[in-house]
Amino acid sequence: MKTTLAQQPELQSFQPEQTIYSSSVFIERETMYVVGGHQGRLDRSQMFSLDLSKSWSTSQDPPFKKLSGGLATLAAPGALTKDKKSWFIISNATAYSYNFAASSWKSLGEKYYITERRGLAAATDPDTGAIYVPNGYGGFLDGSNEMLVYNASSSDFLKEGLHPALMGRHFYAAAWAPTLKAMLMFGGGDYNTNNTNNDLYSYSPELGWSLLTTKGDIPSSRDSTCFVPAHEGRTMVLFGGMSDQGASLLDDVYLYDVESMTWKRGKNVGVVGGARYGHVCAVSDNYLIVWGGGSDGPISNLLMVYDIEKAEWTNHYSYKPAPVNPTDLFQPSSALSLPRSNLKAAVGVLGIVVMLVIGGF
Repeated sequence: MKTTLAQQPELQSFQPEQTIYSSSVFIERETMYVVGGHQGRLDRSQMFSLDLSKSWSTSQDPPFKKLSGGLATLAAPGALTKDKKSWFIISNATAYSYNFAASSWKSLGEKYYITERRGLAAATDPDTGAIYVPNGYGGFLDGSNEMLVYNASSSDFLKEGLHPALMGRHFYAAAWAPTLKAMLMFGGGDYNTNNTNNDLYSYSPELGWSLLTTKGDIPSSRDSTCFVPAHEGRTMVLFGGMSDQGASLLDDVYLYDVESMTWKRGKNVGVVGGARYGHVCAVSDNYLIVWGGGSDGPISNLLMVYDIEKAEWTNHYSYKPAPVNPTDLFQPSSALSLPRSNLKAAVGVLGIVVMLVIGGF
């Protein structure tokens, strides 16, 4: 008798369990990583990845991969290291590092000054490698938090001042804007009042904190949203979240142009179960990928995809290789990677082209 796929459990694809307030990082066009979250009354240690290096459909076994050794976390701040080889995360007043190549976690130590507060976010300065966690340094009950700074090269924990308006802010979103050389921090709830915000602050290691005056279709106040960079950080994508004290869940999309400081509204999900809070997001090429979270109704598909360029929700993620930068072709590393015979041939062809061009002139 012919054996079917259903009779071979080891061949069946992995489908992650729905969780709220998981933590996530992503490497564009490569992989999205998700760990932890809450389900029922328990913090889960589920950990998995989603392949972003191939095309797939949300309805036909997306390429999830179960990973071992997850952390039981809830709304834990995390960010990629500068070299994109590790994942820095804080859980229960302890800092951890996950090495992608070794598929293993390493404790960076439990520190008395690392807050136990949940609902924080982190962002990495790609120039210095410093990782910033607003409200990550200080006491939990007195609200006297400051910003925690982790120096990955020296493994040191430092602190920086925090804007007074952001003291005690939680369930906010943060991302690094390379063109500004600054971290952007959006929204979140006030710890004492639970009122949500829609303000946008920037933090520059050189200039400090500032409240940005933005224009366009400014998003409403919210927390538990996602806010991720696209187009090499020139655009920030905001999706979903929760209004004041959970009064309503949101299914809207906004694009923030970093240079012009302008918000532009995208297309709502518009289906039952499409509104999300406590979800995780990634951006790869022109696609926003949304996974998990809580909703206002039964979720038919934990994974959603938004085409940024076409401004529409879709069932398909289409992989495209990164465009080749012409200047990379003339870097020494590129030339040295060619076999000697190919290198000679390339130099010869280049010389002929130059002679033809000169002759034309």
